[in-house]
Amino acid sequence: KGLKPYYEDFHQVEYSDTVLEKSVDLTDRYIKNRYFPDKALDVIDAAGTAVKLRNEKEVAMADIVKVIAKISKIGEDVIDVESTDGYKNLDTRIKTTVFGQDPAVDSLVESILVSKSGLREKNKPIGSFLFVGPTGTGKTETARALAKELEAKLIKFDMSEYMERHSVSKLIGAPPGYVGHAEGKMGQGQLIAEVENAPNCVLLLDEVEKAAPEVLQVLLQVMDDGHLTSATGKVVDFTNVVLLMTSNLGAADAESKKIGFGDQTKTSAVDKAVEKFFTPEFRNRIDSVVQFGKLDKSLMVKIVDRLLKETNELLSENDKQVTVLLDDMARTELADQGYEPAMGARPLKRVFESKIKKPLSKKLLFEDINNKQVIITWNGSEFDFNVQ
Repeated sequence: KGLKPYYEDFHQVEYSDTVLEKSVDLTDRYIKNRYFPDKALDVIDAAGTAVKLRNEKEVAMADIVKVIAKISKIGEDVIDVESTDGYKNLDTRIKTTVFGQDPAVDSLVESILVSKSGLREKNKPIGSFLFVGPTGTGKTETARALAKELEAKLIKFDMSEYMERHSVSKLIGAPPGYVGHAEGKMGQGQLIAEVENAPNCVLLLDEVEKAAPEVLQVLLQVMDDGHLTSATGKVVDFTNVVLLMTSNLGAADAESKKIGFGDQTKTSAVDKAVEKFFTPEFRNRIDSVVQFGKLDKSLMVKIVDRLLKETNELLSENDKQVTVLLDDMARTELADQGYEPAMGARPLKRVFESKIKKPLSKKLLFEDINNKQVIITWNGSEFDFNVQ
């Protein structure tokens, strides 16, 4: 407020007290890798410049939010406290990409809404979730969909690369006296560097059960206190991070048949495997263990449609302006050929690649099909590609 008249005179604009107070609150919450008072002053300065260029007088909240969104690399409607558009129907939007896992998606979104409403402790991440279930059921896809809908960066670590005890230094940096200590960005640790660069992110730790126990212990500080200290002493804030961990623990045991009649699935096998593998203090800090079930055959056609949509989106970026269509028999046949209950959606992706994308690529390269439709049908023994 003391500097307000100087900025108003320079930009020929006006700032209300509400806008100034909100700019401080929002920069405190979303701009974690810079410091007060500079970061708040930079925001009102940039907002004043934008308003001046529009030949307007009053700096509005939308101008402040736009600047903060650009600096923090997160969507405007997710930042704006007055607007909840970014969270409205978030579950429905994720379900258009992730099929057959409605309870899992609902559990994830409900916890995020609690944080958005301000009912979560301020020194914790937005949420810490463990996704468990068979391979190919949508665990990683859910993380991608969430990051896309929140307009946040997805930071992914494959934890099979951190199987050794000493690999913890790759995440938080080498300790003093060891090679690599304090040597630039990578010297401070990959996890530290990534989250410092994008503090408002979805952090995905894939196949977390493959990481060494010492690596998992590092996550305790993240889940409990919402920050992590590097080997060089740098403290990075994790309070705007959604922490997602995936695991196939117990999936093999759950696949084995029970003795007797009735439901043959063994959901308790997953619970027991999680309880056996993770220490009590680790399990106690996870907000929710989200279980992903096997995909039903009825969902395969929906996945075919999504793969077709993605293919057409790729084709739309091509100068040839080609559109691909599948008739009902072709869709059903692809779904049948790609259905393997124990393997989820991945076999279907391989079938789609082999039966549709590879023949289509030859037509794109060697035939003149510019500005035409390719209608794919099933003749009972193979797929026909009809250009119209």
